Amino acid sequence: MTPVAATILQQIRTTDRFALGSWGITNISSRVEMLYDETSLQLCLVRGRKVIIKYDLGSDLYEVTVGRNAPTFEKVLGRRIASGTKWVEEGSRSDVYSDSLVQVIDSLLKGKRF
Repeated sequence: MTPVAATILQQIRTTDRFALGSWGITNISSRVEMLYDETSLQLCLVRGRKVIIKYDLGSDLYEVTVGRNAPTFEKVLGRRIASGTKWVEEGSRSDVYSDSLVQVIDSLLKGKRF
């Protein structure tokens, strides 16, 4: 796990130590996106939902995105056949400070505006 991803987890646990469990986290992974040189933390929830927290090094703020991978279908000889998945964004917030990460993620998972 990258140092930035570990820091994000530590900030979430410091704000609310039960937050990760209450969101139904099943897997935690960090990934570095080479195109934008950003470090992000991906939290995999139950039922295929994901929370992606991207850290902006320049502004010291976070961007939080909640979504899921939905199956895509195509018709072959009159029958619907699964052909893959596509990312469906359920909500996002940018310019989030570290002390409000838990509140923003809670509101996005519940589908409410913060």
